[in-house]
Amino acid sequence: MSDLVRAIQSRGVPYEASPSGRWVKLLTPHGEVVYLQEYAWSNDCRKHYLVFTSRNDIGSQRMVANLDEAVSLALAEWARITEQLVTR
Repeated sequence: MSDLVRAIQSRGVPYEASPSGRWVKLLTPHGEVVYLQEYAWSNDCRKHYLVFTSRNDIGSQRMVANLDEAVSLALAEWARITEQLVTR
């Protein structure tokens, strides 16, 4: 299991992961998307992480340099989306 998958799994949010463990999709009730992807040219490169969010056909992305920051950002986006869905 990759560090990325392990980090998300330990937070207890619903997710799907690629077989390689290089990306995780955080699941939301109505199809909004929060992806977290390990981004590196090879295993020898310094890893970066891309957080992509799509809601109401509007996407945004942010690249961060460390796993903890990427996981925190992805979880904050997921919480914001799911909270807004609950209060609609």
